[in-house]
Amino acid sequence: MSLPRCRGAHAAFEENEAKDLFYRLSIWLMDRALSGKPPFSTTEALAVLLPHTELAVRMSRASTAFKGVMSLGGVRFSGMASRGWHYWVFGPSPDVEEILGPYTSLGEARVAATCVRGPADLRRTPFSGGIAEHVETVESAREDGLTAERDCVVRKLESAAGPIDQLDLPESAGIYAVWPSEAGALSDLGLREFDGQVPLAERPLYLGKEERSLTRRVATTHFASGDTGHSTLRRSLGALLDLESTPRKSRQATPDEKQLATLIQNYDLEEADDERLTEWMSKNLTVSVAPSSWKPLRDLERAVGAVLKPPLDQDRPPMWEPNPWREQVALVRGRLRERARRAAEQSYG
Repeated sequence: MSLPRCRGAHAAFEENEAKDLFYRLSIWLMDRALSGKPPFSTTEALAVLLPHTELAVRMSRASTAFKGVMSLGGVRFSGMASRGWHYWVFGPSPDVEEILGPYTSLGEARVAATCVRGPADLRRTPFSGGIAEHVETVESAREDGLTAERDCVVRKLESAAGPIDQLDLPESAGIYAVWPSEAGALSDLGLREFDGQVPLAERPLYLGKEERSLTRRVATTHFASGDTGHSTLRRSLGALLDLESTPRKSRQATPDEKQLATLIQNYDLEEADDERLTEWMSKNLTVSVAPSSWKPLRDLERAVGAVLKPPLDQDRPPMWEPNPWREQVALVRGRLRERARRAAEQSYG
C-alpha cells in the first residue's frame, strides 16, 4: 500500500468512523500518556486500547525479522517486523512482541486506518512519512549488525575445525561448518577443482545452522548412523560416495502417496552403507562451530554461506552463485532418490 493511499484511508477513517467518541478518547489517552503527566504509563495506555482497536501500524516492507525500540522527536516507539512488514506502536514496551503479535495477521485495510497521534511535533499521522523515514535507518543499522556478526562467525569457523570426537560442542544455537580433513576425501567424493574458485581444501564442504543445540545437530544427526533421512549433509555425501539408498523409515505401516514422496525425497541409506558413511565421515571430515544468538539465524547462515561458499550447498535459493558443484551434487542425489523410489515400490507396492 502506497503512502498516498494510506493517507486517504486515515482521512476517511477520521471522517467516517462510527465510534468517533471512542477514538477521540483514545487519541486523548495516548496524548496524555506521551506527555508524562497521567498516573499511568504509555505501555499501560496501549494495554487498554489495543484490545479494542488496531493501533499497530504497518509501515513498510521488512526484509528481515526485527524487534526493538527507537526514538523519534522525543517519543519512543516499540517495533517489530513480521510476515514481511514493519509494525510500530507508541511506547518503549519490553513486551512489544506480545502486544503486537495478534495484530501481525490483520488484513491490510484494518491496519491502514489507525488514528493514534503523537504530541504536537508529531501531529502528522504515522503514514505521513515521519516514522517511515526512520525505519530505513533502523534497517540499515540491522544490516550493519548482521555484517559484523557474519564476519565474527566466519573467523570462528575458519580457525577452530577439529575431528568430531575431539570437539566440545555447545548446547546452544549457532552456525557449523564441515571441512575436508585431507585431499583423499575430495578424491573419494569425486569433486574436482574449477578455475577461479577457492580450492576445495580451503573451504567448508557444508554449512548449516542449528536453532537449539549444536551438539544435537552435528554429533547426533550428521555424524551418527540411523538418521540419514533427516540430514541433508549425509544424503549428499552418501550420493557422492555412491552408496545404496532406501526410503526413510516411517511410523506408518502403509504411508499415503504424499508421505511416501517425502520418504523417498529424504531417503535413508541401507544399514551397512549408513555405517560405512559414518566411519568415512569420522576419518575424513572435521567440524567447526560458532555459537550465535542472532535472530533470525537463517539470515546469518545465508550471509556466512555467501562468504565461505560451501560446494555441497543445495539451498533454495542458493547461498551463493554460481556454484559449479551444485549440479553434480543434485544429479547424484537424484540417482539415490530413484533407487529409494524403486525400493519403495517393492516394499509398499
